[in-house]
This record gives sequence, structure tokens and C-alpha cells, in this order.
Amino acid sequence: MVLDDYSEVHKIPAGGEPPADGMYITLSDGSMMIVSEKYQDGLWKSGEGLFLTGPGIPENGIKPVESIYGDYPSYFEAYGNRRHIIEARFELPAAPAPEDTLSGYALRLLDFEDPVEFTLKRVPEYGTLEGLAEAEHGSMDTHDGISIISMGEKVREGILISWYVYSEAGETPISIAYKPPSLDMDLPTISGSGKQYAIRELSANPYWDNLGHYRLSDVRQYGRRTRCLFDVPQEEQDGSFQINIPGITFLNREESAPVTLPIPEDREGLNELISWQDGSVRILGIARLKESRPAETGGERDEVKAVGRPEVYINVTAVHEDRDLTLKGLLCQRKLSRGGWEREQYDFDGKGNLSGFHIYYDEGDTVVTLKFHGAAFYWNQPYVMRLDGAEMASVPVFWEHPL
Repeated sequence: MVLDDYSEVHKIPAGGEPPADGMYITLSDGSMMIVSEKYQDGLWKSGEGLFLTGPGIPENGIKPVESIYGDYPSYFEAYGNRRHIIEARFELPAAPAPEDTLSGYALRLLDFEDPVEFTLKRVPEYGTLEGLAEAEHGSMDTHDGISIISMGEKVREGILISWYVYSEAGETPISIAYKPPSLDMDLPTISGSGKQYAIRELSANPYWDNLGHYRLSDVRQYGRRTRCLFDVPQEEQDGSFQINIPGITFLNREESAPVTLPIPEDREGLNELISWQDGSVRILGIARLKESRPAETGGERDEVKAVGRPEVYINVTAVHEDRDLTLKGLLCQRKLSRGGWEREQYDFDGKGNLSGFHIYYDEGDTVVTLKFHGAAFYWNQPYVMRLDGAEMASVPVFWEHPL
């Protein structure tokens, strides 16, 4: 459920004094937004914030088995009003009737006087990806056994695109909008009527990412739904749109076996291959650095140890027989002589590709033993799909109540 709060927001300018007994959120410009306690944790955590009523349910209603309540200041900064999001799961006392739709259900929400009435609709099931795409007015593109289905919804803030990713090969998570921290990458866009619309990026998407409304029970494997909001004005939402995905990223969680490399006197070329299901990393060479740099540590306990240490540098690249892969993420750890592992520092080139690691070692060491995990392989393979805005569903406003 989405609650939009259009009541006046009281702000304190940057540098002002925050309230001593109130709640506030600091915004990106340094000002503070005073937060009303109307929808705060007290009511929610008491278990009295949400009840479901309807056929087969006791008159007083039932509480959710689990629920999440969120309030995002980033939405206020982007759109000028506050937004609260509630996600809840209820367990019915008995199985509902087999009809496709069931009416008479309602939610009593927080301290609102009127309940929110709604109808249950049985979730459709599709035996094939093509059946899902056709029935939901979506579009599909497939390359090398990996399919992406695009579907669209018209919302107040733009067009909400939902993607399903399906891979015939395995269960490796695949990201459509993967973006490493502090690195620029080409993200999906949609275009129509001579314009290109980019993803409306917020620190919190105004529509939560979840499993979606569709179960592919008869399909061997299917991917989690990804949702992105595109900044398409309402007056332009009925056109024809092309979905452009420049590439996808394979996110591998498996850890490699340890690799031991001799420390050279100068530089030595290598051809060491570390393989994952969706790609491999090749160590191209190792070089002993002549000048030691200060060691960078991440915890206060280690700050006193931030002194010059000898190090080597290894160059790495992504390789694959058939796919144009680049390496966007990888973690490297070095085995310590006293036991345990130390995380090493990675480098990126000017194009945002992970290109190497600075690896410290101890005086007297002749080898470094490394292990790798968290490989993120970007496949430079465009996916193109088309959607008709006139056929997209519009997310309706079910209920309005002045605050």
C-alpha cells in the first residue's frame, strides 16, 4: 500500500537548531524536515496498525503475519510530498473459494476512520514466457538462452517498467540496472516520439521491488522481477516506446579456490585463469612495486598500522569464449602468514572496468596466496523491446482521505 501525505511540511533551514523533543530528518541541502509522529513506529510496532477483514475472517479482523513500514525523505525531495509504503502478508484462516475474484475484503489502516476495501484476484499462471509476455501486453527479447520480458504500468510519476530475466543455463542472479558505487555505467532507457527517457533515480524507489503479480509455475527457472521508474510525463504516456537495455550483469557469489603467485623481482607475465559459471577472470601479470604506499585500513583498530608496506600489483581482465564481457566487480583476499585473510585494494580503469589489485605482503614473503569472490561480469549485449503505452495498465488511486 502507498500512502501519499500532502500536508504542510515544517522545515528548519540548514544550520538551524533541531527540536529537542521532536523527530526530524536531515535533507540533502542541510535543512531539517520535522517528522509528524502520526505514522511512526509506536503505533506500528504495537501491532495495532493494520487489520484485514473479509469472508471467513473474524469480525475484529486479523493482523499480518509480517509487515514492513517505510517512510522515505528522498521521495519528498523529488516530488514535494511525503510517501509512506506498507507491505504486509496475511494468512487466511481457511482457503478462499475457487472463484477467480473474491469481494468483501477490507484493510483497517493505522488510525484512519474508514477502511480500504478491495477485491482478491487469483494470480494468473503461465506455462511459457511467451504466454506471460502476450497476456500482460509485454515484449520479450532473447540472446544466447537468456530472455528478458518487459512490461509497463502508467503511474503518476512516470512509467514503471517491470523486467523478468530468465536463463536456461542456471540460477546465477542477473542484474539489468547494476551500477557499481561511484562508477558511471550506461543504464537502461526508454524512448518514444523522438525523446529518450532515463531512469528516475532515487535513493528509494517510490514503488518497491518485489516478486511481482505473475507466477511462472510451469517454467523451469525464472528470475526475480526488477522494477524501474522512468520519467515520462503523464501527457506522453500513451505513445509507443522502445526499451533499450545496453547489457546485463552476471552476479556470481561463489568463491574461487586459492591461487598462489610467486613474487617477482620486477614484473612477470601470467596466464592464470579463475573460472565461474558465467565468465572467467584472467590474471595477466604481477609486478613488484618499487615504492611502498601507506596501507589503507578500514577500521579504527588498525589505524596505528597505516605504515608503508611492500606490495605487488596484478592485472586482471574478464574473458569468455562467446560473450563480450567486462569485469565490473571482484573482491580479492590474501592469506596471512599468521592465519586469516586480508582484503586487498582494487583499481578501475577510465571506463569503469575493474583492471587490477594492489596486494600487500610481509617482508620475507616469496609468494602471495589469493582467493576471489563476488565476480560481476557485464555482458555487452543490447536487448531491445517495444511497448504500447495505450495498452499499459494505469495504477489506480483506490482510496483518498484527507489527513
